[in-house]
Amino acid sequence: MSPAPRSRAWLPRPALAALVAALAAVAVIGAVAYRSLAARFAAAAAVSHTEDVEDHLHRFLSAMKDAETGQRGFLLTGTERYLDPYQLALGNIAAERVELRRLTLDNLTQQRRLEVVAPLVDAKLAELRQTIELRRAGDTAGALAVVQSDRGKRLLQLFSNVIANALAHGEAGSAIAVRVAGGSRDIVVEVGNRGAIPPERLATLFEPFRRELRPAARASSHGLGLGRFISRQIALAHGGDIEVASSAAAGTTVMIRLPRTGETTAEPATEAMIEATLERPGYPTTAGLAAPRAGGRGPG
Repeated sequence: MSPAPRSRAWLPRPALAALVAALAAVAVIGAVAYRSLAARFAAAAAVSHTEDVEDHLHRFLSAMKDAETGQRGFLLTGTERYLDPYQLALGNIAAERVELRRLTLDNLTQQRRLEVVAPLVDAKLAELRQTIELRRAGDTAGALAVVQSDRGKRLLQLFSNVIANALAHGEAGSAIAVRVAGGSRDIVVEVGNRGAIPPERLATLFEPFRRELRPAARASSHGLGLGRFISRQIALAHGGDIEVASSAAAGTTVMIRLPRTGETTAEPATEAMIEATLERPGYPTTAGLAAPRAGGRGPG
């Protein structure tokens, strides 16, 4: 009687099936563990990136304070060595602005916020530079007058008004473009957004008490139609002006032109209106520029 043929399989089928199942389970567990570790590393990298951005923001704000500290010391003493913090801060401010823009390339919202801040920073630095030049020229009274005129506050409100209008009335989801240029005598800040202003409204855009009667505007505590008027009066009071170009194809661009030096020349009645409007509770400031609102027209 011949012996039964031996199976060529190195494991019985049940054992082989169990081994395959075990290997598959190990592979699944390994894949899940890898994804979990990758997610943890990504979360840690995101936290580290956020902390890096915050650190550079603090450095930027510190540099701005150092610039003003140096300016005030020089105005009080007239001694050039007090400008050392100011000179050092100028380089740090420029470097931190570049670094913050690089660090936020992956975040459109933060990029837009940097665009909003840019003209405000340029205006403040221009004010510091003007007072220093006046003090060097021996015009101490003129330099102190600039400091005491609240020029920085007024210009801050001017840019806040224009940019807030662009955010509120531009096409939903579209970017706001802020560009700064200028020569030796003046600075030009352009704020552009998608959306057009009807031609019939352009002629009266900066007249007081002109506003769109939308439900949101009626409910607003600052919806008297004075924002654009106040903005232009602030620009005129500082020797500048505001122009608007708007078309369906190109969108709307508000151009703010300001001299690098100059005195406030607002009429007393206009000055009082500006001050009363800026002090009204709820009047828009840069704190309200973070989030754009839906809309379909140019600056309102």
